[in-house]
Amino acid sequence: MKLHSFTALFAIAAFFHGVCVPFAGAQTTNYFYTGTTINTAIYDGQSIVVDGCTVAVVGQHEFANVDIVTNGVMTCDNLEVDTNLTLAEGTMLTISGGSLLQVAGALTVETNASLICEGLNTGGQVAGQWVGVGVSIQAGSVTVAAGGTISADGQGYTGGQGPGAGASVLIGGGGSYGGSGGSGCLSVYWFEIGGGTYGSLLLPTDLGSGGGNGSAWYTQDTGGSGGGAIELSVAQNLVLDGTISAAGQCGPVVYAYGSPIISAGGGSGGSILIEANNLAGGGSIQAEGGSGNTGGGVWAGIGGGGGGRIAVYYTNCASLAVMTNSAANGANEGTPDLIGTPGDNPGTAVFLDPSVPNLGMNLWCSNSAVIAGTTNEFSYVTVHEGSSMAIGGGSFLVVDGALTLETNTSLICEGLNTGGQVSGQWAGVGVSIQAGSVTVAAGATISADGQGYSGGQGPGAGGDYLYYQWGYAAYADGGGGYGGVGGNPEGASGGGIYGSVLQPADLGSGGAIDGWGDVGGSGGGAVDLSVAQTLRLDGTITAGGVSCAAESGGSGGSILITANTLAGCGSIQADGGGAGYNNGWGVESGGAGGGGRIAVWLAQALTYPTNSLTANPGGSRDGSQAGSVLVAIKPAILHLLPQAEGGTYLNWAAFPFYSYQVQYCTDLNLCNWSDLGGVLSPTNYTWLTVSNAVAGDLQGYYRVKVLP
Repeated sequence: MKLHSFTALFAIAAFFHGVCVPFAGAQTTNYFYTGTTINTAIYDGQSIVVDGCTVAVVGQHEFANVDIVTNGVMTCDNLEVDTNLTLAEGTMLTISGGSLLQVAGALTVETNASLICEGLNTGGQVAGQWVGVGVSIQAGSVTVAAGGTISADGQGYTGGQGPGAGASVLIGGGGSYGGSGGSGCLSVYWFEIGGGTYGSLLLPTDLGSGGGNGSAWYTQDTGGSGGGAIELSVAQNLVLDGTISAAGQCGPVVYAYGSPIISAGGGSGGSILIEANNLAGGGSIQAEGGSGNTGGGVWAGIGGGGGGRIAVYYTNCASLAVMTNSAANGANEGTPDLIGTPGDNPGTAVFLDPSVPNLGMNLWCSNSAVIAGTTNEFSYVTVHEGSSMAIGGGSFLVVDGALTLETNTSLICEGLNTGGQVSGQWAGVGVSIQAGSVTVAAGATISADGQGYSGGQGPGAGGDYLYYQWGYAAYADGGGGYGGVGGNPEGASGGGIYGSVLQPADLGSGGAIDGWGDVGGSGGGAVDLSVAQTLRLDGTITAGGVSCAAESGGSGGSILITANTLAGCGSIQADGGGAGYNNGWGVESGGAGGGGRIAVWLAQALTYPTNSLTANPGGSRDGSQAGSVLVAIKPAILHLLPQAEGGTYLNWAAFPFYSYQVQYCTDLNLCNWSDLGGVLSPTNYTWLTVSNAVAGDLQGYYRVKVLP
C-alpha cells in the first residue's frame, strides 16, 4: 500500500507504537488499523482505508473512495462513494437491510471477498403486512472476481415466517417463493405442506420465505431462513466471474439416537434483480432453495425450499456463460417425499433484452413462470435447451416476433378454476398464446397435460357405481368425457360430450371420485395458439388427460391452432388418460378418459401428416371414445342467403391476421366492383356476416377481398 509522505510515516509510526489509530489529519485519505465506529460526518467527503480491522459505519455517509484490505471488515447503512469501492482478497463488506449503496465509479469484489446484503423486517409482519426488504446497489461498473461473492444467502424471512412459509407442525415444509417448497413427512402417516408461490417474474424484489419449524424429535427446531433480496443497477459493465447469490438456508441439524436429523424445512431462494448495459464473465447468479434432505435414514423426508426469482436486464452480452451457469433451483429439484407428495420446485430465472420494444426474453435456467390471469407481451421469447416455462391459467402471452423452444424444453400451459364450479358455472380456462412465428424443436413440448378439471370435476366428470363381487362391495369408476365419452366399466357412468368442434376451448374433465374417496385423474387443459406466419412443429403440443393406474382416467383437453402455415414432423395430441384399476378379483373397474378436441385452421395448403393429430381415448375395452380432430384450410366459400325482408346477407369463415373487404357489382363484364361497408379485421377465427348487403337487388354479384 502506498502512503503519502509525512502523514504516511506518521501513520506507520503510530501503528508500531500502538497509539491511537486511525489518524485523520489534513490528508484526505484516512487509514483504520483497529476497530472503530463512524457515526458522525467527520470523514464525509474523504477517502477511507479499512486495513485488517472492523469498521462500523452507522447512518448515512458519503466518502470519496473506499478500500477494504488485509482481511478488513466493514459494515454500513446508506453509503455513497464518489469514486471507487474495492474489496481486496479475503475482505468483507456488510450492508444493512433496506439500505442503498451508491458507487459512482467501479465496485470491485476480488477473490475470496464478500459483499453481504442483509434483510430488514425478516422476523414477521409489520402492521399486518409482509414488508421485508433487501439491499439496493448502484454502480458505474461492477467486477466480481472468481471466488468473490455478492450474497444475500439466508437474509430473507426467518423460519416459519413469510408469505410462502412452510407449514410448521412435526416436520417442517419447505419455504416457497418463485417455486413451491417441498412437503415434509414423518414415516408415511404425517406430512406438512410447503408454502405457496408469490412475487413478480419481471421485477423480483421480495424476500424468500422461511422453512417450516419442526418438532418431530421433541425439540423445537427453527426452519431455515429464506434468501434475501439484491437489486443491482450497473451503468456500464458487469463482469461476473464469481457469484451473485440469494439462496435459502437449510434447516438446522439436531441429533436423535446418535444420528443427525433435520426436522425443520429449508428456506426458499430469494430475489436477484439486475440491470446492466454490458454483461460478461463466466460466473453465476443463484437463488436456490435451502436443502431439506434428511440425515437420519428413511424416517423422515424434510421439505426443501423452493427456488427464488432472478431477472437480469442487459443490452449487450459478451458471454453466454453467466446465463447458462445461473439457476433458481429448488433444493432437491422437485424430488417427491416418501409419500409421493411433489417436492421443492425451481423458481423463475429470466434474462431480458430491453433493446427491443416490449423486451426480449431468454430462458436459460430450470423454470420460469408467467403468473396466472395476466397478459405479458415480449418482442421474442427463446426457451433454451434444458429450460422450461410455465404459463398460469387464464394468462395471455403475446410474442411480437418468434417464440422458440429449443430441444429438451417445455412450455407448460396451466389451468385456472379447475377444482370446481365458480358461481354455479364451469369456468375453467387454459392459456392463450399469440406469436409472429413459433418453432417447437424435436424433444420440446407445449403441454397442457393434466391441467384440466381435477378428479370428479368438470361438465364431463365420470361417475361411480357401487356393485358387489362375491358378496363384497366394490366401486367402478367412470372415465372423464369431453370430445368423446369416458369409459363405463361395470355399469359406472362415463363422462359425457360437450364443447365446440370448430373452436375447442374447454378444459377436459376428471375421472370419477368413488365412494371410498379415491380420486380419478385430471383432464387435459386448453391451449389456444395463434401464429401469424409459420408454426414449425418437430416436437409435441399436448393436452392429455392423466392416466391413473389405481382409478379412472381424465379426458383429453383442447388444442386450438390458427396459423398461416404448419410444417414439421411432430405431433398434436389431446388423448384421454388410461385406467387399469383391478378390484382384486381380476375385474378392471376404472374407466379410461375420452378423447379431447383438436382444431387446426390454416391459411395455406396443409403439408402436415394428419395421422400425427390424435384425440384418442385412454383405453379400448370400456366404451371410452375418441374425441374430435378438425384440420381445415381457410375456407374460400361464401354463403349467400336471402333475407325475409328482401336483400341478402353474406357469411364466411374468417381468420385472424387478415382483413376483409366485401365488394359488389351488377355486371361481371364491366367488373366495376364497389366496396360495401368498411374493412373487417377479426382478432380470432370466426364467422363474419354482412347483413342486407344490397336491399332489393337480387341480380348482384358479391366477392370478399382478402387484404394483406
